[in-house]
Amino acid sequence: MENSRTKKEGVEDGARIYLDYAANAPLTFEVKTLISQLLGEYGNPSSIHKEGVQMRADIGSARKRVARCLEALADEIYFTSGSTEGLNLAIRGVVEKARETNSKQHIISSAIEHPAIIETLKALERTGVEVDYLLPGRTGVVSSLDIRRALKKETVLLAFSYVHSEIGTVLPLQEYIKELRLFKKNITGEKFPYLLLDATQAPLYHSLNVERMSADLMVIDGGKIGALSGSGVLYVRRNISLTPIMFGGGQEKGVRPGSQNTLAIKVIAEALEEAELDRKESAKRVKECADFFIRRLQSKVSSVIVNGEDNNLSPHIISLCFPRVDAEWLVLQLDAAGVSVSRGSACKSGKGNESDVLRLINPSCAENSIRFSFGKKTTQEELEKTIGIVERLVGAGAPLSDDCYNGTS
Repeated sequence: MENSRTKKEGVEDGARIYLDYAANAPLTFEVKTLISQLLGEYGNPSSIHKEGVQMRADIGSARKRVARCLEALADEIYFTSGSTEGLNLAIRGVVEKARETNSKQHIISSAIEHPAIIETLKALERTGVEVDYLLPGRTGVVSSLDIRRALKKETVLLAFSYVHSEIGTVLPLQEYIKELRLFKKNITGEKFPYLLLDATQAPLYHSLNVERMSADLMVIDGGKIGALSGSGVLYVRRNISLTPIMFGGGQEKGVRPGSQNTLAIKVIAEALEEAELDRKESAKRVKECADFFIRRLQSKVSSVIVNGEDNNLSPHIISLCFPRVDAEWLVLQLDAAGVSVSRGSACKSGKGNESDVLRLINPSCAENSIRFSFGKKTTQEELEKTIGIVERLVGAGAPLSDDCYNGTS
């Protein structure tokens, strides 16, 4: 009975449609091939024997490859376990270093950042750091005027997502850079404040030239670009010193001690090079998929609303609001029908069904929004099928979002 329902309302023959690339991107063919070639290699890069020396040389080569992709210097590249660790290292490392010379530290971020930023900042607040969580407008963008008003002599860091992971909004980076430069020139005349960019969602579709971006620090996550989950890159501009928050060996110049994962490091270098080569073509193709999906879905489900700013969204992420439809229910029904999507947060008691991001910028859609995210394997045929499934589910009398509060969904 379950199989017949899947064929009637969902995809056929057990094939699934994956539209959650922002959560994790499948390994590319080239990366899979590389991994199969590397599985037989072993040795600790810190050892002085032949195997260790080779591993160390391989890491050095990967560091140079990553640096070229970012238009950075090799000694500005650190390998981590992913964006969460990278953001913790960057934020806490800057603050601890600033404490050596500054009696007070102030940080500016937005109220809708990823938990890896928000929770790190909250922890620092408990140690006396002052943090301004700026509230974006309905499009998910903090105005440059609000940045200007928040900057002060004690500001040591600005921390923002370059591409927002839930709604896909792209940071108006040049506006922020202009404010920072004027502030440094007219007020501090010092190195602070630094600009930290969470580029987790950016590499496949956006240029990450750190010079043009004026980034002081930036993080990348392997799992989002077709490399291995649990791998990442932290870029730190050469003239910036971070106080370590982890202690052990001297790997990664002591900033990130611990035996390096050589396989993961070589793979993320390969994936970044692929991303750089394919970026323009991939962005164009995925944008066509997104435009097609929105246009066709709105023709079938007229009530659907696009969250964020239409003209300033990354091509691969779409956050859609289905008014009064319980998003948790819709995600689960799509999953049962063979389509993988996600949303901001799971349904919990009270207001746990709300997306914290949309609660702040578009409260009427906080309980009713789903994120669809696309990749290089996404096809128009898959999107057509998904649209048909969504149309049937929404039109069949989906439970209202209030049902979640009453525990009846």
